[in-house]
Amino acid sequence: MRYFKETQSNTQITKYDCSICLIIRDESEYLEEWLRWHIGQGVEHFYIYDHDSKIPRRSNLFDRANDHIASAS
Repeated sequence: MRYFKETQSNTQITKYDCSICLIIRDESEYLEEWLRWHIGQGVEHFYIYDHDSKIPRRSNLFDRANDHIASAS
């Protein structure tokens, strides 16, 4: 089932039924486990923002996760 957002000019279908936006800083030890758990709960997409981690997660994240599951910056 897709959800619809009604506007005056058109009807728009959302891209994901369930997504999460998160900000991380030095969370590399727990991030993969956290993502796997939430995927198991039905989350379809993650928007992940790295807030100046000592080791940037963007490159490592895309090595492990499909870019259709996560968007990182």
